[in-house]
Amino acid sequence: MAFNLMARLARIDFLPIRVLRRFISARCAQTAAGLAFVTLIGLVPIMSVTVAVLARLPDFADFGGHVEKFLLSYLLPQRAGDVVAKYALMFSAKVADLTRVGALAVAVTATLILHTIDRELNVIFRVGRTRPLWKSFLLYLVLLMLGPAVLGALLAGYTYFLSASFGIIPTPPWARGVLVPVATLLPLWLLLAGLFAAVPNRSVRARDALIGGAVAVVGLESSRATLAWYFAQMPSFTVLYGAFWAVPVFLLWLQLSWGIVLVGALVCAELDRRTPAQAERKRRSDPASDHA
Repeated sequence: MAFNLMARLARIDFLPIRVLRRFISARCAQTAAGLAFVTLIGLVPIMSVTVAVLARLPDFADFGGHVEKFLLSYLLPQRAGDVVAKYALMFSAKVADLTRVGALAVAVTATLILHTIDRELNVIFRVGRTRPLWKSFLLYLVLLMLGPAVLGALLAGYTYFLSASFGIIPTPPWARGVLVPVATLLPLWLLLAGLFAAVPNRSVRARDALIGGAVAVVGLESSRATLAWYFAQMPSFTVLYGAFWAVPVFLLWLQLSWGIVLVGALVCAELDRRTPAQAERKRRSDPASDHA
């Protein structure tokens, strides 16, 4: 059955079909599950690094409260996100109590997560040659430092437009309901586009990366709203799982989110698909890239 489906899809040259074909052949569902597990393990280390960086800035004294409000408003599904954000921030706030060995372990865990993402994106972009270890280390270091900066930009936009929505900052009424989600999700879009452009060990056109990032952001926001609506209509879910109901919901959300991000990466990769002759010319001019 799966073979017949792939054979039929192989005869259709249409972007959504090509993305679906690659999603199946590259086993992206299994990859998303693996990334979800790695993210679950590394959520606190990543938040710890972010807290440690931004807590040194004077404008982020109440960083934890702003992060929790932002995560619940725009990134995590309601109710389950409340539990997850609360405990993730509580654990990450203890980063100051870590010894040097503990801090090193946190940094290593965060680096391993980035290495996993790096490896999977290079598979999606059909990269045959890995970058040198020192280049990978520099890339991970930049991403670890860029992450808190992007989160800071997200929070700044969120705080500004939240103030505008309450009338603290003069804003036309029509703009409040539109600009708040757009402005707060814009840095996330740019972050994903930058991820698709910088992580694969090959050249990626900025236009393709931006389109892939936009697809991922729209998918993430739509899935978050859909999950929030579904669990609001299905209160029996909390009765079934009891006090642990937030764990499977959050795992489902993580896997769905990574699946959507991988779809965005596939869109970016397929937009840049070349004919064999074009690929050979590109390979000769750019030795770092090696894709079909």
